[in-house]
Amino acid sequence: MKNLYILLILVVMSVRLMGQGCLPEGITFTTQAQIDSFAVNYPGCTEIEGSVYVMNGQVQNLQGLINITLIDGGLYIFGQDDLTSLSGLDNLISIGETLEIDNNSNLVNFMGLQSLTTVGSDMIVVGNYVLENFEGLNSLSNVGGRLDIAWNNILLNFSGLENLNTVGVELYIFSNHSLSNLTGLENLSNAGGVVQILYNSNLNSIQALSGIAPGSINQMDIYGNLILNECNIPAFCDYLMDPTGVVNIYQNDDGCNNPSEVAESCGFELDCLPYGNYWVATQQEADNFFQNYPGCTDLKGNLHIGGQTLNYVNGLSGINSVEGDLLIQHNYSMNNLIGLESLTSVGGDLNIGGFEEWNYYLRNMVGLENLVNFDGNIQIIGNESLENLHGLNGIDTVNDLTISCYPSMIDLSGLDSLTSVMHDFHITGNSLKHLYGLEKIDSVHGNLSIGGSDSLIDLEGLNSLNYIGGELRISYNKSLNNLTNLISVKSVGDIAIMNNESLTSLSGLDSINGQGISYMYINDNEMLSHCEVVSVCEYLIGINGTAVISNNALGCENRETIEAACTVGQKEIKHNDICTVFPNPSSGRVSFSITLTEPSPVKLVIMNGLGQQIVSLADETLPSGSNILFWNAGQLPDGIYYYKLQTDNQTVGGKIVLMK
Repeated sequence: MKNLYILLILVVMSVRLMGQGCLPEGITFTTQAQIDSFAVNYPGCTEIEGSVYVMNGQVQNLQGLINITLIDGGLYIFGQDDLTSLSGLDNLISIGETLEIDNNSNLVNFMGLQSLTTVGSDMIVVGNYVLENFEGLNSLSNVGGRLDIAWNNILLNFSGLENLNTVGVELYIFSNHSLSNLTGLENLSNAGGVVQILYNSNLNSIQALSGIAPGSINQMDIYGNLILNECNIPAFCDYLMDPTGVVNIYQNDDGCNNPSEVAESCGFELDCLPYGNYWVATQQEADNFFQNYPGCTDLKGNLHIGGQTLNYVNGLSGINSVEGDLLIQHNYSMNNLIGLESLTSVGGDLNIGGFEEWNYYLRNMVGLENLVNFDGNIQIIGNESLENLHGLNGIDTVNDLTISCYPSMIDLSGLDSLTSVMHDFHITGNSLKHLYGLEKIDSVHGNLSIGGSDSLIDLEGLNSLNYIGGELRISYNKSLNNLTNLISVKSVGDIAIMNNESLTSLSGLDSINGQGISYMYINDNEMLSHCEVVSVCEYLIGINGTAVISNNALGCENRETIEAACTVGQKEIKHNDICTVFPNPSSGRVSFSITLTEPSPVKLVIMNGLGQQIVSLADETLPSGSNILFWNAGQLPDGIYYYKLQTDNQTVGGKIVLMK
């Protein structure tokens, strides 16, 4: 008897040992043979401590995984065109992390996962083109993270998820074009706080979500569901009555087309949304804004204005401030912003159009004249009829500024008060010939990019600009022939001049401190032959900076050519022949021949590239005739230096190149 007892203990211990955890690093299957041989290669492995990946599209079935009961990591099944079911996972009870079923083109349902009760993190079901429902997941009760269902083209409903009661973070249902209802989710009581139901074109009912507990939602996004006309389930009504987060309801059918309609169907009148957001997509919504949101003149969240049938926004007159972003996009008829004259403050960004959100007939910004409290980003992109920016005259500072894609743009008038861009400034793809309207800008603290504008001839309008904190990038401007309007710029980070096929000279960059440049790129400017301006010489020779220079015209074809041009000797004379400097370039000893017609007080100083005085050579009265002064610069590093000579009636100066 004693021996039998010992034998039983050994058997139990053996079973437990065989069922213990394995593969802490996880495992990846890419072939059917690997699946079939799993039990042989990993005997007794039933609880995988890492994650399981089935990928690369060469698996037909999962029968070889029949012994797996637990996966501590995630289960990821990607791109299996021949996989029609999940049979083989029949004993899997729990997944510790994410379950992702993605792009399996012949998977019809989830048969094979009948034992699965818990997914510890996200459950992601995306791009399974013949998936009809969730049959097979009938035991699943808890998803710890997001339930993310998207792009399953023939998914009809959620049948199979009748036991699901908890989603820990978010319910996300996006772009399932055959989905007509949410049947199967009737027992879902907790959606994790965030509910997003977006762009399901045939969805006509969400009544299956009626079991979600009131008070359990903190964000609600319902939009792009074109035939959905009832959204008054208890949890949504409760949330709308006292929102604790943002609300986005628009582009659904009448009855569920905006928060006000949903509130009305819930039996109450909506006050201002304490967190936003407001969508004005139809003429009726614009005209009835203050009827839908009585007394709402200071808006929390974002204000979106855009829709195919929206012609004007006079009904928004009375809005004083928008705490979030102001977005004016997708307007097919509206040609001005008259109606926004009361708006004085926008706390976030101002987006007018976008790369896929054009305002087709908007001609200017008239209506925004009183917007003065603003320091966010401005993005004005793709408004094909926009001629100028009249209406933005009250803005003097922005963070990022992007002005792009304007086939009708005449000038940038309307930005007349703008003095500073605190981050990046991009001007791209416009029909502008000049940059009129930017005359007051003196600083861009990030990058300045001017590119892709075939009509741009010069940079007239940037004459006051003196500081660029990041990169100066001028590229792909077919007609640009000079940079002389940048003569006031003293400081930049990087310089990139590329693919400007009419540009002949870098004159205009002369005032930039070459010692402050960190990188230089001058390429593919087929007519550019004059590059030896002071800033470039100072950077290349003075500090031996890194540069890429190629494919320009003769005289600027490579670094060596430019450096040679920088060091060609020349008399430095300003206004008259009072002073001659020689030799220049110099290896260390420089002579100044000063010719005076009468005795005169003379001051002669030497300055470095920053304009800082480093030595005074004369501060005295010199006799008439020729006077020779010497400067011994042997201890100073190579580079560009400057002299300034003052007499009693004139001041002259120039550059000196030291090359030892």
